[in-house]
Formats: sequence, C-alpha cells, structure tokens
Amino acid sequence: MSRNILQSSEMEKMEQPNKDGCVLCLCLNVTSGSIRRAVEAGARTFSEVQQYTHCAKSCGMCADGIKAELTRLLAEAKRQQ
Repeated sequence: MSRNILQSSEMEKMEQPNKDGCVLCLCLNVTSGSIRRAVEAGARTFSEVQQYTHCAKSCGMCADGIKAELTRLLAEAKRQQ
C-alpha cells in the first residue's frame, strides 16, 4: 500500500472518535486528546507537541492535521484566558 493512499479502514479509524478523541496520527495512534494534553502540559510549538506525543515521526502524513489541531487548541486556550 502506498503511504499516500489510506485504506478505507484507516480513514474510518481517523473519523471515528474514541474516548480520547479522533486519531490524528495513525502510525503512532496519537489522538486529539493527546495533543490537548501536550498543550495543557505547556507545548506551544509543533516541535514541542512532537516531543510530548512522538506524532509525525514515522511517515509524517499527519503533520498538517496535527499543526491545525495545535493552532485550534492554542486559540481556544487564548480565548479562555
């Protein structure tokens, strides 16, 4: 299977939220909840989120989605201040 084409079962896994949120990094099973915890622990950059979760360190296809979630969470945190 090409890394650029996700199988339908992989897409379903990404789209179905579990108790920890949607899976954003299939290779390492990093969820939106994992990204939220990284931000709550002080991560403010993509690199810091990677250090906390190890996301996007395998194939890297999730990097844009992780960055978008990080941006959303940081904006949400700023609004709540």
